[in-house]
Amino acid sequence: MNKKIFNTVKQAPVSDCLNNAGGRAYSMTNKGALAQLAVTSCMNGTFYSNADEQLKSMKSLCDTVDTNFLAQLCRYSALEAGMKDTPALLLGMIFARNEPETFERVFKDVVKNTRMLRNFVQVVRSGVTGRKSFGTIGKRAIQKFLENSTSEQLFRGSIGNDPSLADVVKMVHPKAESKGKEAFYGWLIGKEYNKRNLPKLIRQFEDYKLDQSGEVPDVDFRMLSSLKLSEDAWRKIALNASWNTLRMNLNTFQRNGVFNCPATTQKLAEKLASVEEVKKNSVFPYQLLTTFQNVESNVPVIMTNALQDALEAATENVPEFNSVAIGVDVSGSMQSPVTGNRGSATSKTQCIDVASLFAVSILRKNPSAKVIPFCTRVHKPNLNPRDSIMTNSSKLRSFGGGGTDCSSFIRHLNESLSKESVLVIVSDNESWFGDMPSTSSFYNSRNRSTQMTEQWLTYKKRVPNAKLICIDITPNRTVQVQDGSGVLNVGGFSDSVFTAIDIFTNNKNVDFVKVIESY
Repeated sequence: MNKKIFNTVKQAPVSDCLNNAGGRAYSMTNKGALAQLAVTSCMNGTFYSNADEQLKSMKSLCDTVDTNFLAQLCRYSALEAGMKDTPALLLGMIFARNEPETFERVFKDVVKNTRMLRNFVQVVRSGVTGRKSFGTIGKRAIQKFLENSTSEQLFRGSIGNDPSLADVVKMVHPKAESKGKEAFYGWLIGKEYNKRNLPKLIRQFEDYKLDQSGEVPDVDFRMLSSLKLSEDAWRKIALNASWNTLRMNLNTFQRNGVFNCPATTQKLAEKLASVEEVKKNSVFPYQLLTTFQNVESNVPVIMTNALQDALEAATENVPEFNSVAIGVDVSGSMQSPVTGNRGSATSKTQCIDVASLFAVSILRKNPSAKVIPFCTRVHKPNLNPRDSIMTNSSKLRSFGGGGTDCSSFIRHLNESLSKESVLVIVSDNESWFGDMPSTSSFYNSRNRSTQMTEQWLTYKKRVPNAKLICIDITPNRTVQVQDGSGVLNVGGFSDSVFTAIDIFTNNKNVDFVKVIESY
């Protein structure tokens, strides 16, 4: 072995903190840590932190940044990262700062549907941001949203409670600019209304509840779930369903006989696999994987094949690299649910599933890529780039367990004298194996960097133009390698992560915070 090449890099920066697993790490900047939480946190307990800790951490970090950055991050987390809870919290934090112009601008950008509206109202009413009342400014913003939405749009979005849309309307007393809107508000909150003035769809819905012999109204099936519907009615509901409703309710439609009709099944499969529909709905690749994992065995194969086609379409914007190696963390902590523990609603999709999905998506676009699973050592997978994303992802998920040593991935590349220009590591970023000092000696021994940093700097000596991308798929405030010197630390599990990677690999000195600040 060439000892000159593999000698420890003495210039490596000394670590300044411990991560949640107790291993050496580097503190992120406040903006960087807040950005990671905003695009990965689902406000539920994870392997290393619970929901209360995540909320407390986000609130304390919000206090350290200016309102302009909060606004940029709020928009990015909602519109690019596709988050639902954190944008509502960030919007609530902006609202509490009493900066009306910024709040109203961000509210208009972020609150695009009744679900986000209800999330925002819930955040403020809970008092977690330090303010419980909406005042004139908050009520005005909500009123404008209601006034700018049609009665049919509000009707379709009226499913959900705590708070319900009716609760919101009662709270802000929006002005009804038409007889139709006035009738809708009356219908929604249980007051007197003129049925003749109701929008046609709501009249059809009310009539159908009384007599199911007529045409099935084009509404969310959950509005009709209390009725005894025929198989034919269920088929019409499925054909009228939105793409996301179809994706999320394959088992329900199977149980109610929708797929007993081959012609209907064919139409639904074509819709589910539609590239246009996938793009229009901005679906996360992992959401399709979750759907696939939860589909019951009696759902027709044509529908599960359509899901796989949709997944292929959802990863089309994966960047191409001249040469790339991907490290996939398959350690024990990666077996935890990617969206945290939510009791009976906990997702079957684990962190390892999402990490594998990222890796094989890159492999699909870059057939010569090296994919290296690791825990405290590396594994050798047998992947075929031409296999489907589902197939290769399943192969990677078969590894698992053990401790975490993120440096093992780059150490393997150094020992094999690999020279890939781009290294991607997908992990929960909680490396500890070989990096865990005793608490008493850690802060008195300030001459150690993380092993991953040492291996990275060794790699950079051999491949000076190389870039390292560390994708963190769980909420975190620490990193194993600091930004700079060709390093990007990026958080999240949405398709927008690929966009950030593409920007980074084609530009110099770009970090995740700058991506958000340019949004």
